[in-house]
Amino acid sequence: MVQCLVFTLLWVCAVALHALGSTERVSQTTEPSVSMTAPTAETVTLGPIETQSPDTHTHQSLEEEQEPLPSDPCQDDELDKRVYQRDSDGVMQLVQGEDYKNTCNLADSEQAHCLIYPTNQLNCSWNFHGLPNDSQSYASVFVCKKTERISSVDCVTEAIGGQGAQGGTGKADRVVGHVSAGCQGSVDNSATSVILTFNVSCSDVWGIYTHTYQTNDIDVLCPPPNINPSWVREGVLLVKWGLPSSRLRSKTSCFHYQLQINDQVREFKGGLTYNETNADPTHSHDVKMRVKKSNSCRGSQHWSSWSNTTKVAPFESPNQLNSLVVIGIALGIPMVLLSLLLLIRLQRERLFPHIPGPPLKIKHLLERDDQFQFVPQALQSKFVEEITVVEEAKETPVNLAS
Repeated sequence: MVQCLVFTLLWVCAVALHALGSTERVSQTTEPSVSMTAPTAETVTLGPIETQSPDTHTHQSLEEEQEPLPSDPCQDDELDKRVYQRDSDGVMQLVQGEDYKNTCNLADSEQAHCLIYPTNQLNCSWNFHGLPNDSQSYASVFVCKKTERISSVDCVTEAIGGQGAQGGTGKADRVVGHVSAGCQGSVDNSATSVILTFNVSCSDVWGIYTHTYQTNDIDVLCPPPNINPSWVREGVLLVKWGLPSSRLRSKTSCFHYQLQINDQVREFKGGLTYNETNADPTHSHDVKMRVKKSNSCRGSQHWSSWSNTTKVAPFESPNQLNSLVVIGIALGIPMVLLSLLLLIRLQRERLFPHIPGPPLKIKHLLERDDQFQFVPQALQSKFVEEITVVEEAKETPVNLAS
């Protein structure tokens, strides 16, 4: 009797555990709502979304495995163009990738663009056409470093009404012409890829449209550096510039240039010089350039911004004298000659000094005929007698006794 009671108790516990496990498995197969994936950008509601009752999920087979919904786009290599469609039991199932064009009656999204400008500014845009009124949509951008997501970029989604639109009031009878998404933000230098994602959900379909871009392919180049135009000879203008910088090391043949001289634009590939053989030598010229990667090389096909304008003065022939030089010669030669003449005159006066003449009055007096003649009288000679007197002196005897 005791054994029967123990067996009955164990059987009841087993049934209870089995029922509890079934409840957990059914809860795991319920439909993931669109709101489970929190958008990183603004969400625009274009119309009401039909929801299914939770009771419809209980009919789902416990053994059936559901395709997992995408989590991190940087780690999912097969995320490109996925469509999840609600089955008869209300569960979102992954459908074939080629059916994504028919999601919510959308046309193929070929108008998606992403560019990284030289200031590391990311700009993405995406346009969809034919979105119905009972749908929701939002866009987001993920910046990845290989399989690691390093940042995300905010997006703004704008719905433009088509036929039957009523001024953007959001009424249920509104017919949406197309939806455009714009995303702007900064990108780190270490980023390797950018993933643009557009989510749209209708009554029974959830579509995920993605475009993956490698940063090397959407990096817009800087204008060519060190632009130096100069005249080679009359009518021939030579333009030189440096190799543009890019994320990938490229040959000179990988660059496609546009050169604008005044109002005329020339296009050519490769090289670091250009000869303009029909330039007017009598006028000045404004020169500027821009560049992009050629189709045969990897890189952005978007033109860079124009460089700063470099002005070239008119051509001057080597035989043509400058006006300042002519004025200098005209004034300089007479001054040099005058200086030489003054110098020669001063040297002549030093070598041959001028003999001074008598004053004018004396000169007139000397030229008169009745001037007095003075004869000097002879001087009488005077003799001077010299008498020499000689006196004889007597010697005094010396007293010997003293």
